[in-house]
Amino acid sequence: MEEKIYEILNELGVPFNLLGRHYLVKAVVLIKECGHASMTKVIYPQVAKEFNTSGSRVERAIRHAVECVFNNNNNEAIKKYFGFNVPSVKGKLTNSDFIYGLAEYLRLHR
Repeated sequence: MEEKIYEILNELGVPFNLLGRHYLVKAVVLIKECGHASMTKVIYPQVAKEFNTSGSRVERAIRHAVECVFNNNNNEAIKKYFGFNVPSVKGKLTNSDFIYGLAEYLRLHR
């Protein structure tokens, strides 16, 4: 499943050199495994533990990766995975919406 998440992130335009890319993959896997969980209380701390960093650094790195997606204006890929065009939303998705959106896409498109 991780390989598929990396493919999606490639299509969305998340740069290869960002730590947030790896954190996103782990966060999506965790959400798929445990269902609905708090980002700040469960997901970020678990990702941080695995990568030997802090939850706040995980949150910031993921936020930066999500910003890259929406700054790249890859509207077709965004619409494919999240079901809307960027102009229809103000700015970008939150980290939680992005992660849950990817997890939901993977659940529906096995």
